[in-house]
Amino acid sequence: MKYGYFAASLPTLTFGAPAPMDLETFVAECQRQLAPEAFGEVEALALGKPAPSESPSAFFCEWRQGMIQMRNAIVGARASRQPVAVDEKKLVRPHAGYRVWLEDGVQDAFSRSTPLEREQALDRLRWTYADELSRSAPFDLPAILAYTVKLSISLRWQAMTEEKGGEKLDELLNAVMTTSDEVKGWLALASM
Repeated sequence: MKYGYFAASLPTLTFGAPAPMDLETFVAECQRQLAPEAFGEVEALALGKPAPSESPSAFFCEWRQGMIQMRNAIVGARASRQPVAVDEKKLVRPHAGYRVWLEDGVQDAFSRSTPLEREQALDRLRWTYADELSRSAPFDLPAILAYTVKLSISLRWQAMTEEKGGEKLDELLNAVMTTSDEVKGWLALASM
């Protein structure tokens, strides 16, 4: 099934720019426009649902395999930074294919000086990979699936505000303080 009109109607996405719509609106429109099996792939990518049980598209299969490879590379990069040796072989999953540029991209991301820069570099790598997988069919299902990935990335960054970060920090600090107060209480009881 061809989705040229729908793919062409999607607003442009730019990494780092505000998303032109929310995920719920996009998913609802996909449900109206796409065949059930194609919509299942959008749901899996956008909402973290299980992969469609029927034979998924080449984009979907390649995306999943590339993301496994990327997570494995991230595990390796993080393991190499630990002060205590970590057996990364226990943490990696097998994947089909090997994309040298994804491995290089992860290594480049981990050379960045701050966690923020590292996360941005990793998401730029995901964005580029989605683009690569959709190049062969710029107005068909691969383009819509790439759009799903890129919209999710845009919305993730859009949700990271200073205010929300402060709220999360307060929440974590309150949890730590509560825990330390409880520990003090237990110590006082134990000394009686």
